[in-house]
Amino acid sequence: MSPTRLSFVPAWNGVQLRTLTGNLLHLPSPRVLLGDLNMPPPFPRVLSRWRSLANVATHPAWDPRIQLDHVLASGELPPVVAIESLELAVSDHRALLVQLVGRCRHCSPLSAPLVGGSAAPSPAASRHVALIVRTIADARRGSIA
Repeated sequence: MSPTRLSFVPAWNGVQLRTLTGNLLHLPSPRVLLGDLNMPPPFPRVLSRWRSLANVATHPAWDPRIQLDHVLASGELPPVVAIESLELAVSDHRALLVQLVGRCRHCSPLSAPLVGGSAAPSPAASRHVALIVRTIADARRGSIA
């Protein structure tokens, strides 16, 4: 799982995306890239040649009209069972929540909602996912400072 934030400069963010996804191909599959890519669909999918796991408006947070935040995947992942766009108190973008449930040949079991996709079977990723889930729960309660 690789979180990122790309440039808002048109074309340059495309170069960044192609470079990043090319570098991620050296990592074991499955791969998930998530974050503020600062480009609307279909550009992330077309430029990366990865599949999009969510199609929902994320910007601006108070009246979402365009998707700038994405979850892209390469390799086998369990199916997406839920997608949400959550307003947070601290951002002009909404959080993109993608829930995967099931098992793939190369993955550990997944059954928690994750911002951006798949949990890698490492302790660091588990802590990251737990933090994300807590952050989403806090956002739903309106308690993020």
